[in-house]
Amino acid sequence: MVRMMNDKSYYEREKTNTKTQIDSKNNENAALQAKINRLNEVKQTLVTEKALFASVKSACKSVIETPEVWKGKNRSDFDENGYDLVQLNETFFRDIDSALDAVNNEITRYENTIASNRGILGRLWSYFNSLANTIENWTN
Repeated sequence: MVRMMNDKSYYEREKTNTKTQIDSKNNENAALQAKINRLNEVKQTLVTEKALFASVKSACKSVIETPEVWKGKNRSDFDENGYDLVQLNETFFRDIDSALDAVNNEITRYENTIASNRGILGRLWSYFNSLANTIENWTN
């Protein structure tokens, strides 16, 4: 009879420990999801700014590359400064792209952590998610 009581208490402890672990993983997943939500807002801002800046960059480049309608020192100064502006625009555009890639990588890392808490299928999903992130970073 004592042995049955010990077995029952053992299973009760295991049940409690398992429930504690599940609650801990659920809390971790909720915290990670909150971070993902904040990063998605940042990502949307970066995508919007990148699209807006792409049109500004294109407009600056087209102004610089238009045929000369006026000549002289002012045009030379304009051309020199204009080409510097185009280079700065290219650098800024690459910086936005790099920031967007970094945000995508963090989102993917958090999503993969959540998925890995869901067992073997979650881990398989995380491989697919990482591949999708790599493709997105190449194409953005």
